[in-house]
Amino acid sequence: MSESEKILTIEKLSAGYKSGRQEKNVFSNVNATAARGELVAVIGRNGSGKSTLLRTITGLQRYSAGKIYFEKNQIKQN
Repeated sequence: MSESEKILTIEKLSAGYKSGRQEKNVFSNVNATAARGELVAVIGRNGSGKSTLLRTITGLQRYSAGKIYFEKNQIKQN
């Protein structure tokens, strides 16, 4: 896949939840790419972090490490 075809790039992404003073990572060090027109599925067991990953990519949830690029522009956290 060439760089011009990539629409989504995820590099070393880690995310989870805070409970009081403790932070629980649901997933860490995730790398992925998706090309324009490509069909992508996220599969896994219940509680494996699928919804957390999608919420993180869409900006609904903060991440603790890594980078997300959409159409070569980095998605930054507020």
